[in-house]
Amino acid sequence: MVVCRTHHYATVATHLAELGRKVPADVSLICRGEDAFLRFLSPLPACYRVNVESLARALFRCVLRVAGGAAGLEEQHRVMPELVMRASLGAVRTGIAELSKRRLTNRREGR
Repeated sequence: MVVCRTHHYATVATHLAELGRKVPADVSLICRGEDAFLRFLSPLPACYRVNVESLARALFRCVLRVAGGAAGLEEQHRVMPELVMRASLGAVRTGIAELSKRRLTNRREGR
């Protein structure tokens, strides 16, 4: 499960615990962003981290291009976040083939 806002991560983890679901034994939980308070949670949340230096370099290149007379954004720069794997990620228990087989069986049985 991916939580989009860092300040909602603790709420989701608490709600899952109230439902009897354990992170990471039952559910893998990933936070879309990284925030300092996440380091105080247990299990330590997996999250996505944006490399601020590469973002700054890409932005600076765009500013220099526009300052040099280029018309707007002629090319795109994508800054991909890095998945920081931590304790809130559980092991994958089901392979793709087994999952596909289960879905096919469920369709045949009308579930």
